[in-house]
Formats: sequence, C-alpha cells, structure tokens
Amino acid sequence: MVQTGDFSGLGTTIYDPLSVTSTGQRIAFPGNIIPRNRLSPMAANIISLLPPRTSAGATNNFVWNPVTVQHVDQADARIDQNFGAADRFFFKYSIDKSNATGNCTLPPNPAAAAQFNVNPQCVTGGTFDYDMTNWSAVASYTKIISPTFINETRLGVLRNFMEDRAPDHLRDIATPLGNPSLAVDPLNYGIPAIQISGIATSPMIGGSSANPEFLRTVVFQYENVATLNKGNHSIKFGAVHFRDRFNAHTTNFPRGTYTFNGQYTRQVGSSSGATALADFALGYTSAIQRTQQFGVFGERRWRLASFIEDAWRVNNRLTVTYGLRHELQAPFYEIYDRQSNITPAGQVVLPRDNPCGRSTVCLDKKGWAPRVGIAYSLTKDQKTVFRAGSGVGYFWGMNGGRQMVENPPMNVIQQFTTNPEAAPSLSLTQTLPRPVLPNLSDPTQLNIIFLAYDTHMRLAQSMQWSADIQRELRPDLMLSVGYVGTRTNRMMNPVNANMAAPGTGPPGPRRPLFSVNPAIPDIHYRTNAFGAKYHSLQVNLDKRYGNGLSGHLAYTWSHNMTNTVGPNSVQYPPMNSLCIACDWGPANEDRRHMLVINHLYELPFGAGRSFANHGVMSRIVGGWDISGIWTMYSGLHNNPVTAVANISGTQYPGSVNYERPNVVAGCDPNVVPGDKSRLQWFNPSCFSLPSAGTFGNSGAFTIVGPRLFTWDMGIHRAFSVTEKMRMQFRWEMFNTTNHTNFTLGTGTVVAVGSPSAGIINNTFSQRVMQVAMKLNF
Repeated sequence: MVQTGDFSGLGTTIYDPLSVTSTGQRIAFPGNIIPRNRLSPMAANIISLLPPRTSAGATNNFVWNPVTVQHVDQADARIDQNFGAADRFFFKYSIDKSNATGNCTLPPNPAAAAQFNVNPQCVTGGTFDYDMTNWSAVASYTKIISPTFINETRLGVLRNFMEDRAPDHLRDIATPLGNPSLAVDPLNYGIPAIQISGIATSPMIGGSSANPEFLRTVVFQYENVATLNKGNHSIKFGAVHFRDRFNAHTTNFPRGTYTFNGQYTRQVGSSSGATALADFALGYTSAIQRTQQFGVFGERRWRLASFIEDAWRVNNRLTVTYGLRHELQAPFYEIYDRQSNITPAGQVVLPRDNPCGRSTVCLDKKGWAPRVGIAYSLTKDQKTVFRAGSGVGYFWGMNGGRQMVENPPMNVIQQFTTNPEAAPSLSLTQTLPRPVLPNLSDPTQLNIIFLAYDTHMRLAQSMQWSADIQRELRPDLMLSVGYVGTRTNRMMNPVNANMAAPGTGPPGPRRPLFSVNPAIPDIHYRTNAFGAKYHSLQVNLDKRYGNGLSGHLAYTWSHNMTNTVGPNSVQYPPMNSLCIACDWGPANEDRRHMLVINHLYELPFGAGRSFANHGVMSRIVGGWDISGIWTMYSGLHNNPVTAVANISGTQYPGSVNYERPNVVAGCDPNVVPGDKSRLQWFNPSCFSLPSAGTFGNSGAFTIVGPRLFTWDMGIHRAFSVTEKMRMQFRWEMFNTTNHTNFTLGTGTVVAVGSPSAGIINNTFSQRVMQVAMKLNF
C-alpha cells in the first residue's frame, strides 16, 4: 500500500487532506488509491526496510528469534584480620565485567539494509551492543571499646561504567532515506523512530530510546554505628553519608520520533486510526519530537541520615524495639550549572538565581522516620510468637536521564505539533530547524519542551506495617500467617503542566499558558501528587533440614493499587493531567495470587548418608542432591489503550500511548466467548474509540494477563579432591519443562483500533540450562 498507493483493500475510506468541500469536509481519493506522484519517497524507503513475512496471513505473520551473545566475568577478593581480641578489620573488592550484542526486536530486509547502510541485524531499537564494568570496594573496622560498647566504621565505593550503544548510531541513515536534517549529532545517527497508530504505537521502525548512553556513576559511602548494651536495653545509634556522582550522555528521542495517527486521511471530526498507514504513505506526520544533548553532564548530590534505636527486652516473653531516623536527601545539581527549571506559570528558574540554590529544588528537611516493633511469646513454651511492626522511610527517585540537565543549556527538546483538522503542515522530508540553545531570558524562544521539577518537591514517603503469628508445629516445621501493608505518599511522576484541554483544532490556544506565553509547549512537570497502597495476606511454611530434606512454601494474596508507574517514569504521565485520580487502579505488577515452593533433597547415598556410605559405590553414587523452585502466579494487570494516539488532542508526541478507550456498559473485557487462548485473551468488543477531542472512560490496568508457571531445577554433586579441596558439579535448569508462559507485556496493551487487539505475541523466557564446576579450597 505504502509503495503503490493502492488502499482499495483497506476496508476504510481514505480522504485527500488537500481536497475539501466548501463546508470543510475532505473528499475521498477515487477508488481509495493515492496517485503515485503524491506518495512520499521517504515513506517508501522506510517501508522497504521491513523484512519479508515468514508466514501467510494479514496479522502475526512474522516470527523472529533474535540471538543475544553475552559474556560475564566476575571476581572477588576478601581480607579478614583480627588485631588482638578487640579490633577487627574487613575488606572486600568485587568486579563484574559484561558485554552483550544483539536482542533487537526486528531485522531489516537484507536488500534494503545494504542499500541504506542499515545494520543487517536491526531495524528497530532495543539493546544491541553494551559494555558494563562495575566494581565495589568496602572496608569496615570494628572496635570493642568495652564489654557493653562496640563501634563499627564502614567505608564503601560503588562504581558503574556502562556504554549502551543503539544500532547504527554511528551511521547516517536518515540522509539516504530522504531527510538530511535529522543527522545533527554524530553520536545519535541511525533510523528515525516511526510510530503508526494501529500498527505500532512503539516504533515500527527505528528507536525512540535514549541510546547511545554513556554512564559513569560513583557512590561514596561513610557510615558509623555504635552499639551500647545496658541492662535489658540494646541501643544503637549512628549516621551514614552518601556522595553521588553521575556523569552521562543520555538524551530522549535523539534520532527524532514521527507519529502517524490517520488524522489527515480520515474525515474531519473522526477519531479513527484506521487510515494511519495512508498518512504515512503520504509522509504527513501528526507530530515530531527530537532532542540533542550538548556534551556530557555531571550531576552531583549528597545524602545524610542519622538514627537511634532501642531494643528493650521487657521480660522473657516480650521485646519492644523503637527508634527514630532522620533523612536528608539533596536534589541533584550540575557541576557547571548547565541546567534550568521552569514553573507551571512559565517562569524559568536558573541555578544561580533562586532561593533553593544550584539544584533549583529546595531541600526537604522534614524526613523524620519513626519505627516501632514488638515480639511477644503467646505461649509459655515459646512455640507461638506474635510479631508486629511499623515504620516510615523516604526516597528520592534517581530518574536517570530525566534530570533537569534535559533542559537548556545542556539539552534542547524540540516539539512540532499540528492541527488535525487543517491541511498537513509537517512531513517526513520536511527540513527541521537545527537544535539551537535558546536565550532563556527571551520568552519567544521558550518553544521547547521542558523537564521540570516542583521547586518545593518533598521526599516520597513509604509507610509500612505488618503483623504475623508464628507457630512451631514440630521441631522441624514452622508456620507463619501474617498481614503486610504499605502506603506510599508523595510519589514522584510527571504531569503535563501545560497540557492542552481536550478538544480538536490547534493545541496551542487550549494550553493554560497560551495567554501568558504562546511559545511554551508541553512541560513535563514532576510533582508529588501520586501514591500507592498494598495489602497482603502472607502464609509461610518452613521445613528445616532433616533426613536430607529442607523446603519452604510461601503463598501471598495481595492487592496493589496506584495512580502511577513509579518514580522513574517519563513516558507514562496520567492520561489526563487535570484528573490524576482518574488513573487510580491496580498496579501493573498486581498479582492477586502467588505461590512459591522451594526444596533441597540430598539423595540418601554416599559418605555420611543412609545407604552406600562407604567403598566404591559411595564414590560412584554418593554426594548427589536435587533442588527445585516451583513458581505459580496469577496474571499481571495491563493498561488498555487505543491503537490511535492522541484522540483527545492533548498528548505530547513521542510518548508511549497512554490514552484509554471507552468501555461498553456491562461488558467485562476479561470474559471472552469460549475459552481464552493466545489468539483471544481478552474481548476487544468491550471497548470502543472515544470521540475526537475526548478521553475514554476505561479504568487503568483493568486487563488481567495470563498466569505464570515455572519449575527451576538443580542437580548437584559434591566430592572431595584432597583433604582440603572439594569440587562441586552444578547442573541448573530454569523453566525446566520449557513451559510457554505468555504475557501481554509489562505496561500498556492495545485494546481497540487494531486487528491484533486481544492477541498475545510475547512470552517470558524459555528453558535455560547452565553447567558449572565449583572448586572450594
């Protein structure tokens, strides 16, 4: 269709955006055929990169099993030294080096790959080539000052080095494809990301990831903890200080992201995305987003905490533990002040010109974290124990490359939007203005996207509480039944502080800041307006080692609710930034039932065991053991979205589509006609597309995915080499039975507007086996 213009088999009328009636209605292309002279040569070049199908059928006709090659080397060194009876020294150094190549989602057509100099393994984004070197060093010194007073000092350093390279990031592919203006940064060459509604809301071709990423992070830690035992009290107090260094080159949408949603070849006022491919054939894009980073940034911050805790043994049956901790976690600043912030009112905040200092976000000093716990023996034989506790903690999301260095003068995020009811104003081959650092004091130059933070951002607060009863059923069998709950307040996540109100037509006049400064587009504004809660019943049965057998059974019933996907999200703001509560619902990771059984059984043969415990047979059949982990989970929850992006007219380009559809009254999408299968896991007919300029009424994360079952197995044998040397053979299998565990993915799932709605195309890992020999000496 894209290369010939023949859409006669589409089943949906396509309209000419350049031919309209006197009333503004578009006129259909005769025969649903676009004249060849109107087709975009760049669209034809891009579509030629798709590989030929591997099977017949209009959908699910391509199977690709990418190969990833990974090498991992690890080493540890440790020193333990006692200096007399009162002084102990410990030091450990660990290093982990790894690299991998492969794991792209889709390969290109070989002929087109050669023509356009595309990597023959990759036409989509994803981890393709990375090197990682991590090392850590930790030292501790323990001093016994007196029989009741001990002091421990710890020093630590953790360094992470990573280079994650995108496919073709050094190849200028955009120029031969048809648009030289995309090749602006030699580090970020490659294929522009193409998102087509109904076909691929994540890029069909190209990649929108931040790759290549070059990260150099170092964390320094100093901690001192003292313990004082006085009577029936054991008191601990101390402090810890962290210093974080974060140097990186990582940016959003470096190759440009083009979105096609069918707005030009559908009739004015329609919300259908069925004609999105026709928009692409004409080269008319609804939105473009592109970013450029100027150099390598250097982020710094410090964290400080102090605490005091008392474990009070009231009597032989009751112990009470209580304490208080105070957290100070400073926001990041850039070492050369190459970052900026912006308020929801459109005021630019610079590092040296604000009351909060170089980070532009004020330090939260209210991180008081009390905690209390009790342990009480309910019976005199101490076989039944009641435990309960509660505590508060604080955290600041790292957010990786989502810091304010994404703003000028370190970065420029360009955004180009359109009026869906007007003639096309953006195209694939259109020359884009080169990213230029704006004059932040000139309001007319603030026409770029800002990643902003609330200047009075508070630390996210996590409140946890639990209560359980433990009972010793027999000397080697322990049962525990308990309740665990959490409530997380002030979670960080972005909203669009300058979101256009739902509607049609140009988005600019619908923005809150349009009357203040019409140049300002979207503002990805991080705020504390989000939260989560978790409730669970947890049952644990422990079989202590006896007669060669040990095991553990853990069952959890839980319910996890939230209105965000986590502190590091930038791609999943709420569907409607003016109604954050509308996103409240099950979390993606909400699994109502989880059962895990693990066991280790030593076969009763060999030295020290019941049978064949001496002689030749002992050496042949002795020393074997079998371990296993059985995992059974109910399904994840997925967020239903429309195949058509930006029906509401509010969504910024380049983000993952998060707009939900309408739900047919009384219809449960998790109930399908007949039995569920991979080809119909949920019922798409329960959903419909909202009208143009409106939001859907579906709740968030209402589609429940498939259950998961895995059995991991290990076969081990230990035998002596010499008196001081032992060898262990290890054969380990993950997903031993090679059971296929289907998944709808971790996040959004297209629920309507695509022929693939309701179909599962992804699985968790298949069987993996590894064999190793371990030498102890």
